[in-house]
Amino acid sequence: MIKIDQTKMLQLEILKEQGQQMAQQKAQISMQVQELEYTQNTIKDLKNAKKGTEMMIPIGTGMYVKGKIESVDDIITAIGGNVAVGKTLDDVKEIINERLKKMKELELQIDSELKNIDSEGEKLVKELQSVQEKDVACNPKP
Repeated sequence: MIKIDQTKMLQLEILKEQGQQMAQQKAQISMQVQELEYTQNTIKDLKNAKKGTEMMIPIGTGMYVKGKIESVDDIITAIGGNVAVGKTLDDVKEIINERLKKMKELELQIDSELKNIDSEGEKLVKELQSVQEKDVACNPKP
């Protein structure tokens, strides 16, 4: 019976670690979703911008430089591997929407997996409690 308890305790610990890793992944994805939504809003603002409009251009976390828009018809977009290409405003909007959709789907998938982990953990805890109660009933302390 002790071996079964140890196995269940180990399973419970593994589930706990998996849950923590999933929660970290979800937090990272949530940050990416926020960033994409911010970019989405910026793209909406750019659509109405005219040549010569002054803007605060982000250059890093919480850092901006003042600049003037020359054109919103050619937006430089990173496509991976340190490669960037020019895209139209509508193309960029579509890219952002697609990335946002994928991130939100991933968020839902992680939520589902976290619920499964919680459910399995609760089941193991109940099993361990049941075994412990039986052990106490069979071996009362004098």
